[in-house]
Amino acid sequence: SRSDKTIFGVDVDQNISLINIEANQIIQKYTYTNNKFYLHSNLEVNDDDNLLHFNGHIFCTRSGKLINSFERFNSFVSGIFMPFYLQILINSELWDLRTFKLLSIINDFHETVLKRNHNDILVAHSISEETKLHTRVIDRLHSWFFGPMLPGNSLSFYESKHFNILAKKISFPEYIFVFDVNQEGKKFLTLNNSVISPTSL
Repeated sequence: SRSDKTIFGVDVDQNISLINIEANQIIQKYTYTNNKFYLHSNLEVNDDDNLLHFNGHIFCTRSGKLINSFERFNSFVSGIFMPFYLQILINSELWDLRTFKLLSIINDFHETVLKRNHNDILVAHSISEETKLHTRVIDRLHSWFFGPMLPGNSLSFYESKHFNILAKKISFPEYIFVFDVNQEGKKFLTLNNSVISPTSL
């Protein structure tokens, strides 16, 4: 949530709750059927704080109503609300949120985990071959087992209007399990404590 009084939480059944952290109360629930199993699924709220994306589903944050469910097209889902127009980028697919029609496919983002920083730079985090193999095994067994998820070891930086690459791909000697961006949007921190600045690449 963009409020300093509420947070979104996801339970073991992958249902979402909006929680008032001052009162320690659940003030809204977001539920859905036909749960899909994704690796690297992330919860995202749009800039107006009225739309929520998780696990391929779009919700109204105020009413809790499910607005749309996207078809599962691979085993990874990473939804980014775009800063321009009413669009969402889910993995490599750019969708119109008014019509839910596919606008374009960005091949560079195939099988990546995406994040958007505060300066609207997109960061594409690679997925390792081990994770792809592990996910195929899970799909075949129809299991909800959360086994070892091995991300890739590289990051790429793109501008978010035309998806032009801003810097060469950065590779690390080990897997990047977690990465995030600071509030100013100037530095990226990985789990192995590597701090990088896209402006200096």
